[in-house]
Amino acid sequence: EDAVEGDPCDNPLPAFNLSLASFHLVLERYEGILEIPGYSPVPKSIFWARKALKLDPTDDFVIKFISMVQNEAKSHCTNCRKEAG
Repeated sequence: EDAVEGDPCDNPLPAFNLSLASFHLVLERYEGILEIPGYSPVPKSIFWARKALKLDPTDDFVIKFISMVQNEAKSHCTNCRKEAG
């Protein structure tokens, strides 16, 4: 009776939670280094955030999260980690 009606696959919250958890893994396990070839959880984080956005295209928090992750990854050199600009 208390269950939410509708298809559970239409709920963007689990996809976004997985995205957020993957990004927090960067902060804890990899000390904030976003680009570690073969180990970085950032691609998975962005994938699940986009999946959540596809389910709810009006969610501003998801849009801002994707933008923040992409801008953070672009803000410095992947080779030497020197800040850009």
